Amino acid sequence: MNGLFQDVFPQELILEIFSHVSFTDLKSCLSLVNKKTKEYATDLFVLKRIIYREKAFNAEDWINFFKVEVLESELKQAFESFPAVIGNIFNSPCPIFPNKTFGQTHLIVWIPASISINNYGMLLKEKFPLSREGYEYIWNEVVRDFGKLQSNASRWLVMTRKAIPLSGDKTYFEQQAMVNELKNYSVVSLLEAIICISTTIFKHEVVLLDQWYLRCNEEILGHQVAINFWSPSGFYILPSPKLLKDPHVGIACTTRF
Repeated sequence: MNGLFQDVFPQELILEIFSHVSFTDLKSCLSLVNKKTKEYATDLFVLKRIIYREKAFNAEDWINFFKVEVLESELKQAFESFPAVIGNIFNSPCPIFPNKTFGQTHLIVWIPASISINNYGMLLKEKFPLSREGYEYIWNEVVRDFGKLQSNASRWLVMTRKAIPLSGDKTYFEQQAMVNELKNYSVVSLLEAIICISTTIFKHEVVLLDQWYLRCNEEILGHQVAINFWSPSGFYILPSPKLLKDPHVGIACTTRF
């Protein structure tokens, strides 16, 4: 970008233009010599717009991928509550995975208040038509105790993309203690895990949890509920003994904005 471009167009318009480029193209702008171009490419408003659109599963994505009705007020709430400093957060060092950034290791998903395990299963049924109730297998006790529970309010959820390091081959109590040592993190819930994993498949075409089971914070009959996704069949939701030690049974964690 040369000085003439900057002289002709107002800064507000230039920032608007930058907010419509891809995240990859925006990063390439940082390698340019022009100081003003770098300022535009690192502007917090620009980064918020791009990360919201490309990296997060946002409120508009619920409409595009699931045909879910989302009120105009909720669309506005989703964007306005998305952190203004998300660019700084996204590029900051990850507190869990060494030598990685927060953006490389976390999923960001908008969760509408109306979503439950049962009705989300109906949405998944359209994606995995051969599965039962939208899930390849779901423990009956999960449907009974947690199937209809819904969040009180729509919110942003941030979840680790994979099990936290060294959490495999441990009991649930040991895994829970690992999460408790992390500031502002908690063990992922079943619905949170299902939504985060599936929306990543639909929007980014990335399958997580390859050969891994994740324990969630729900407990039934003395067991933790665990989740796994096997492509192309779908989700398995089943009991996991608390004292089981298995290298492929780990734990993920969540935080919130």
